[in-house]
Amino acid sequence: MLSRCAAALVGLLIRRWGLLGSQLTGSALWDRRGPVGRDRAALLRRALILIQSNLSLLIGQAAPQGIETGHPRRAAGQPEVEDGWSC
Repeated sequence: MLSRCAAALVGLLIRRWGLLGSQLTGSALWDRRGPVGRDRAALLRRALILIQSNLSLLIGQAAPQGIETGHPRRAAGQPEVEDGWSC
């Protein structure tokens, strides 16, 4: 919850920076850059969350035991899946 509030606050600050730049310079360029910067910050945050959650798989560690054994069992229970799971 705290990270969402912090992300929202950063988004508002970036947007305010764009509006302030537009008012100070009189150019609409800054007004357009504010939302773009906010969106890029949101994408960066999402990418960092995905990296953090998948880091163990990226560095070669095995998936948790429940995932390794659970998925083949679930798939084997489906009628359209043929036998042949090697797990």
